[in-house]
Amino acid sequence: MRYSGRYILSLIDYARSKGADVERLCHLSEIDISHLEDSENSFTIGQVNAFWQNAIKLLDDNRLGLHIGEYHNLTAMGIVGQLVQSSPTVGSALIKAGEFMNLVTEAFAVKVTKAKEQTKVQFIPHPQADDNYNVAITQGIESAMVFTLKELKGLILAEVTPLLATFRRKVPEDIADYQRIFKCPLQFASRQSTLVFSTNQLSQKVVAADYELHNLLVEHAQRRLQELNDKNGITNSVKQAMIISSGRHLTTIQEVAGMLNLSVRTLQRRLSDEGSTFQEISQGIKKQFAVEMVANNTYLIKEIAYNLGYNEASAFIRSFKRWTGKTPVEFRASNIS
Repeated sequence: MRYSGRYILSLIDYARSKGADVERLCHLSEIDISHLEDSENSFTIGQVNAFWQNAIKLLDDNRLGLHIGEYHNLTAMGIVGQLVQSSPTVGSALIKAGEFMNLVTEAFAVKVTKAKEQTKVQFIPHPQADDNYNVAITQGIESAMVFTLKELKGLILAEVTPLLATFRRKVPEDIADYQRIFKCPLQFASRQSTLVFSTNQLSQKVVAADYELHNLLVEHAQRRLQELNDKNGITNSVKQAMIISSGRHLTTIQEVAGMLNLSVRTLQRRLSDEGSTFQEISQGIKKQFAVEMVANNTYLIKEIAYNLGYNEASAFIRSFKRWTGKTPVEFRASNIS
């Protein structure tokens, strides 16, 4: 999982503005400052996780992600920021940001689900982002949520208030910053970090919309993303595509192939070249979603089974036991104990 150099530069810029010794901060995080001279260089999630941990300690700020989100501007996102600014509507800007988020970071995806009344913007961790990198994932996602809300206001030069904000983290001792920033009902210990907006609100036109520039930027971003996918391997690209597009049922191979501009046969061949199959990837993501939902006591077992595409709860229970060695009830009980 990589982060763009531009992303790291934006974190360093904030730390410097607060008086931190950025050379020491980079040294502690094993980040070579000379590599930042080229904003196209990338950095690992291990380096970024260490940076977040050290910055929190040096700045004595446990809400660093929220505060960096307030500080960031669209230049931190490079071409993705330009795409957002030139989009025709707020909703389309969010969709494009999600589509090309890999150009900024692979650590989490942004998925936009539009319904008649409400639109959900989910911030979904990469399936391989384990607990060792929890600081980078949690702080990074919360920073992205605040940044999203702030920039939506800038796109239409008007107030944008979510209907709901949910967070994966447990309830903090002090939620004052969350209340001040989001100005909406808050839910913690949720399955996903999500911003929920009125769909009508997101249909508003972007003040600086530029149709011709937007199309040129989309073409350029698509080429950059293809280069990145070729470099990182097709297996990782399939995982990201499935996470971003997954709704009630996981995405089919035909849908993923279309998203990656490949034929089904070419996709299968390239996965085979990397020693993987679409079925294996699909099962891995389904297992991840299942474990997360079972661990969250909010969901009934039959609801989880339905959400993951099982017609019968008994079939889901058999799959879950095969994956974890425990039934959902046993797994949930062991987590509580």
